[in-house]
Amino acid sequence: MSMIVNPTHLSWSAGIFDGEGTIRMYKITDRLNGHERILADLRITNTNSEIISESVRILRLIVKDEKPVRIYPSMTPKNKKDCFHIQISKRRAVSDILTAVIPYLIGKRAQAEVILEYVNRRLFIQPRKGGIMQPLISDDWNSLARCRSLMN
Repeated sequence: MSMIVNPTHLSWSAGIFDGEGTIRMYKITDRLNGHERILADLRITNTNSEIISESVRILRLIVKDEKPVRIYPSMTPKNKKDCFHIQISKRRAVSDILTAVIPYLIGKRAQAEVILEYVNRRLFIQPRKGGIMQPLISDDWNSLARCRSLMN
């Protein structure tokens, strides 16, 4: 039986992102060549395996693919509860998920909108020869600055 994503799934997922998730963008610098990149990702962390399983199920319905939605256990000390993480960092998957849940987000809506704008802009930039991404432009840096200001 094929499952479709309905508004209940989307509002539930938005609540998980608002309460247990991270919607972020950040800068990294390549140690070898000094090139700077801006990355965006979505994360959910929780100790309840049922919440993690349901989140993965819904997110995979949204992106229509299992690969971009990664789940992994944390390195939990033996005296602590097991903790699980979901990470989505592929631009297309981030775009698909944010497009679906933004109407239902409350606390993280503004930063999600900035990240979605950035990710969609970068999705439509053609890579240079050899698959190398085009350099970042001022709009990209402005998106990062706006997102950082919303996270503080």
